[in-house]
Amino acid sequence: MGNIAVLDVVERVVGKARHIALFFEAGVDPALIAGPVGAELIQTGSIAGAPILTFALPLEVKPVFQFADEAISLTPAEAELDLLRARNTCLATRNGEDAETVLDWLNYHHTAHDLHGAVILDRAEPGTDKAFINKLTAGLRKRKLPCRVVSCLSAAICPWASLKCLPRHTPFACPKPRGKTAWTPPHPHHGKPLWGR
Repeated sequence: MGNIAVLDVVERVVGKARHIALFFEAGVDPALIAGPVGAELIQTGSIAGAPILTFALPLEVKPVFQFADEAISLTPAEAELDLLRARNTCLATRNGEDAETVLDWLNYHHTAHDLHGAVILDRAEPGTDKAFINKLTAGLRKRKLPCRVVSCLSAAICPWASLKCLPRHTPFACPKPRGKTAWTPPHPHHGKPLWGR
């Protein structure tokens, strides 16, 4: 069990079943994971070597999974599928741009490509740019842009699905910053996984 780390657990109800997706750290062996009694593994996938396993459980079955023969009870978060359902949506990264620049970008893509939604991974260090969301929200209203924007602080997200990678807000995480070879890399601390090491 020692090398299993769960990064997220998300559920949605489909008919008379709970579909629960488990997102693991890169390198976890999916063969070590088993669903609850009565559950069926309905989908497998991976992102950058990080397994994603989706199980279908009857509504009355508790989400108790087997991780390397250890029974682990998990509490899934509810999938928020309605946020961007049926919207032409894109994914972007914010590298310190101000709200006006992001609004200009959203406006261009709305006009040129009929964009109606965006998920923005914000590389700002938590707590350093609190005004950004307020200015972005006010700007969306002022410009009457019909875009729904979801902004996620990527420093709070495990980059590349690994707790060992550097936080995304550090310049060291950029592919080719000037003088990178002379820098000392920061400690790759992202907090704790939902469950595991």
